[in-house]
Amino acid sequence: MSLSGWLRAVLLRVRDGARVEADLVDLASKLGRGSVIRPGAVVARSTLGEGVYVNHGALVLSSDVGPYCSLGPSCQVGPNEHLLTEPSTSAYLYAAAAAEEMRRLNAVRTTLGADVWIGSAAIVLKGRTVGVGAVVAAGAVVTRDVEPYTIVAGVPAKPVRTRFDPALCRQLLESGWWRGSSGEVRRAMAVRNRDATPDEKARAFLDALG
Repeated sequence: MSLSGWLRAVLLRVRDGARVEADLVDLASKLGRGSVIRPGAVVARSTLGEGVYVNHGALVLSSDVGPYCSLGPSCQVGPNEHLLTEPSTSAYLYAAAAAEEMRRLNAVRTTLGADVWIGSAAIVLKGRTVGVGAVVAAGAVVTRDVEPYTIVAGVPAKPVRTRFDPALCRQLLESGWWRGSSGEVRRAMAVRNRDATPDEKARAFLDALG
């Protein structure tokens, strides 16, 4: 890490309570308490909730990332785009009006709900929303919004299945569990039977939250 990156990391630890190990995290971004940004990651013009993990080489641009999200190595969330409406896609050739249009395009926000997992080298295109508890498989390209607690895979990404029974997914979503304190969530997570099914674990979690 460069000296300037180290100084920025110290400031972000003091200001936001985050652990930054990467050079390219701008001070315009807001990092949630307990977030970790690993080496080689880029975070710009973004907000991250509590406990977000951004793995090596991940790219997060103009995005709002909910608490407890996990971003895999070399994934991209909200990558910048080029204009397809001009004779050339090269910004080097753009006149001022086209350059401003591209700036507005790349300012569009991308949203990850709480507890989303983005797999290695997956891409969530600019302006899309990935719902709470969803999983984007490694290498997938998200071109449309993803429903909560849904696993998507492929290029373009398509639904594979829900993580739990659909009724249970609705209960988890309606509970808003991620809005409580992380201490309460940890205690509820600890009330579990290792041999239980995923649905049984989720029900026990909800019961423990009360």
